[in-house]
Amino acid sequence: MNWAILCWLMIGQQFNGTASTAIRESEVTGMASQDTLRRRPSTRHRTTPRRPPRQPVPVPASVPRPDRDTVTHRYSGGAVSVVLHPFVHGKRTIILYDRKGNPTIDLQEVRQSYSVSYRLKFRSDGSVEHIEEHTNRGASMYWFTCGMTFSNNNEPEWRRCQQHPQRQVERPGSNDYYWHRQTKEWRKQEVSRENLPPPGGQRRR
Repeated sequence: MNWAILCWLMIGQQFNGTASTAIRESEVTGMASQDTLRRRPSTRHRTTPRRPPRQPVPVPASVPRPDRDTVTHRYSGGAVSVVLHPFVHGKRTIILYDRKGNPTIDLQEVRQSYSVSYRLKFRSDGSVEHIEEHTNRGASMYWFTCGMTFSNNNEPEWRRCQQHPQRQVERPGSNDYYWHRQTKEWRKQEVSRENLPPPGGQRRR
């Protein structure tokens, strides 16, 4: 009887040792598998980063080119005051308008073997106050400048021209022109000899 009990105890110890070894091996395997799971990156919630939307490229505002584009100046009330047309074959037209839209005068700039150019000065209300004209005849040794004045309705008034270099002393008013509204042209101002002072003296009374 004691022998049987002893055998049963020995078998139980062997069984417990084998079971505990198996348990320890399963625990080590479980810990290793958990560590592997922790180290393995999760792909369940991985998302591809979105690219930021492309911003539209701003388009610069077109800047008018006086040589190639039509340029319009307006009165403060919105009516057209001056239109500068583009150059065609070295020439372009500049047209002035009154406040009712009627053309008052047209000028022609030239860029060829000779040149004619204009510089406009405007009032705060959009009307033309003064125009400076430069004329170069190319092969000539002289050039000319003219100044034109205008009313606040873009009506031409007076035009005075000078030659450079001057050849002689000019009489006062000899190069003054006034605008004839009926014919729409410049006319030379007639200077009476009676109103001219004698050379080196004062006007006779």
